[in-house]
Amino acid sequence: MPRWIRLRVRPGTGLHAGDQHFRPGDEFVVSYADAATLLRDRGRRAFDTVEDYETDSEEPPDGMLSIGQPSEPLG
Repeated sequence: MPRWIRLRVRPGTGLHAGDQHFRPGDEFVVSYADAATLLRDRGRRAFDTVEDYETDSEEPPDGMLSIGQPSEPLG
């Protein structure tokens, strides 16, 4: 069963992922595995976890951000 995490960018930080830019207050969904990449080191201070959930569907949820390229929190 796929597991997903919805994250919210904290004030004073941001995220650049490929050609996407997320500003404070923006929310996005990542796979559980990709969340581990974002939340390591300084990333734990850059995001709030809004929701942690599983789905029966193999389709990614709306608002999904795929971490196929290196992404790094800004700020």
